[in-house]
Amino acid sequence: MAAFKIFDKQNTGVVPAAYLKEVLMTQADRFDEKEIGTLMEIAPTNDNGDVDYKNFCYMLTHGSAEDE
Repeated sequence: MAAFKIFDKQNTGVVPAAYLKEVLMTQADRFDEKEIGTLMEIAPTNDNGDVDYKNFCYMLTHGSAEDE
């Protein structure tokens, strides 16, 4: 979760999806469009399309309710 907090400058618990996509496609281990698409399909978002990274990290470590 600490990695997402770097991109959450206002400490809101969300990161704009477009910004997250840009960072993941241009920094270090660059994601491609297919990987970004897969990530965005499962990432929980709010009404503004911002990724709720706290819930996303929880899903990655514990699974989602749909998995049960």
